[in-house]
Amino acid sequence: MSVDGLLLRACLEEVRSRALGARVERVYQPRPDTLTISLYRPGSGPLTLLARCSARHGRLHLTSRRLDNPPSPTDFCMVLRKHLEGRRLVEARQRGLDRLAALEFGGTAAPPVRLVLELTGPAANAVLVDAEDRVLDAMKRRAGAAGGRDLVPHAVYEPPARGDRLELTALDVHKLAVRLDGSGGGPLWRLLLAQVEGPGPDVWREMAMRAGCDPDQAWHEVPPGARRHLFGEIEALAATARAGAWSPAAVVVGSRFRALAAVPLEALARRLQGNLAIFDRPSELCDAVFAAWEEEDALRDRRQALEAAARRALSRAQRRHEARLADLAAAGEAERLRRWGQLLLAQAHLVPRGSSSVTLPDLFEEGTPAVEIPLDPTLTAAANAERLFERARRAERARETAARMLEEAAQEVRHLQAVLVAVEQADDLATLEEVAAELRDHGYLAGAPDASGHRARRRGARGSGSRPGAGGREARSRRRDGGRSGEQGPRPLRLVSRDGWTILVGRSNRQNDHLTFRTAAPTDWWFHVKDEPGAHVIARPPGGRSSDRVPPATLEDAAMAAAYYSAARHGQNVPVDYTQRRRVHKPQGARPGFVVYEGHRTVFVTPDPERLRQLAAGGSGTGDGGAPAGNSGGVSPRPAPE
Repeated sequence: MSVDGLLLRACLEEVRSRALGARVERVYQPRPDTLTISLYRPGSGPLTLLARCSARHGRLHLTSRRLDNPPSPTDFCMVLRKHLEGRRLVEARQRGLDRLAALEFGGTAAPPVRLVLELTGPAANAVLVDAEDRVLDAMKRRAGAAGGRDLVPHAVYEPPARGDRLELTALDVHKLAVRLDGSGGGPLWRLLLAQVEGPGPDVWREMAMRAGCDPDQAWHEVPPGARRHLFGEIEALAATARAGAWSPAAVVVGSRFRALAAVPLEALARRLQGNLAIFDRPSELCDAVFAAWEEEDALRDRRQALEAAARRALSRAQRRHEARLADLAAAGEAERLRRWGQLLLAQAHLVPRGSSSVTLPDLFEEGTPAVEIPLDPTLTAAANAERLFERARRAERARETAARMLEEAAQEVRHLQAVLVAVEQADDLATLEEVAAELRDHGYLAGAPDASGHRARRRGARGSGSRPGAGGREARSRRRDGGRSGEQGPRPLRLVSRDGWTILVGRSNRQNDHLTFRTAAPTDWWFHVKDEPGAHVIARPPGGRSSDRVPPATLEDAAMAAAYYSAARHGQNVPVDYTQRRRVHKPQGARPGFVVYEGHRTVFVTPDPERLRQLAAGGSGTGDGGAPAGNSGGVSPRPAPE
């Protein structure tokens, strides 16, 4: 979602009040569609102007964010530096209430130049124009064709077509009523958006709801009284725009921003069952909301890329596993070859010389059924038998190798299934980068060695009977949560049970290993979903004491965390194994997150996200303080089958 014309007007008014007269210190282009301009104005200090020419997040505002810049500037960035650095920002204008802004830079002997920012959907662009309206350069160059615009150097700049919408600040509601009466069908908010310049979709939804209308109803369905009320709200909005009496606000649902505007969106917040966050300045609003949205986009894009890489690797691993199964089946003929050799030796007198095959009674089977044995006609019966024994010995050796390789292939498949769970459940970029490093370590993802020095390679696990463990979330830390002082490692997700126990959740394969074998004490309790990839979960009594049993509420809470952060997240009555940490072991050479365990019991739980949110709220501190105790609910422990 980009800023609308009203929010752009509010941002430009802030730019004029705080940045006019500021000198351009430096220009950067941190992303292909983003510019930042460092300014300095005596008395105000350093300022940064951010412009993003994007269909999804187009905007222009002052910012306090610091974006990483590429090692080398783009050609467009170099042109901007040539023409802007050392000049002063002398004007910041908007075309009506359209999403087109122009920043004028002058203050030197050279003629002024303008940076035109077209924040208009997929065609969003930044164009540097000289005093004679000739293009100096553009972020996205386009040569005119079939009536299009020339945005190449030296071409005459022509702004995008504006359309015939009514401008809000000079709105005549009678003209608007005539236009609405003559409009076609469609939702009310969309009709208003098409007829009036300035407000965006969410502002029009807000105006409709304030007037008691459904934003999605047709205009002809709106009764006369509601129409008068709607026009009154629109006139009040126009007065706010003329006066510049902005109240920048965002609608927050849960922990996510859902909408933003230069005016409060109280009715929309109520409809979405969210809260309204009010900001002092439009720049603060844009910084907060777009930073969150861009992080969500980055998280989504990174997740999709890693998921695609993991699925490709999993597909290859599954094919290798099938091939190893075939190899093992082929190597299983050792016993048959050995029996044929024994039959030839026992009945050599029945084998004619020079035969390519012989049919003999099978003395090892009840009823002695006939069996046909292929022969080398150049060899005697004894020599053919010895040849069969040698083939049997080779098949036996191949079977041992095939069984080992089959186990390695099976562990690779389980490991990649665990990685997929980690990717799907990750909720921050740090976790995804941890998973990416793991994929690089095993040769599934191209890239340089990670911070630990591992080089990209593919390793096979040699343990047997191992169980996968995977998760999703990791925030890098220089100390372990609950670990011995001085050690370093990732910080797991921390919850507090209703009994006051600390529950630690490792939500990546690497984090699982660190949590289980470096953070947890031998007497802590270890939880893992049964026979599925998922998180390692540690339950620790208050104060780090040891306990030979887990209280019922903690048992349910820890098991629920293990079930929720697993491939069985959406299941019911999910089996979760638990045992003391000292009974959990890692096979030599096993992949990250793979363990074997013994002496476990099993509980059945149904994951409840709301319960986990409550436990997370209790675990937001740094100590081992607990939450109010509660009943254990429907936990059904039972011993694991022998």
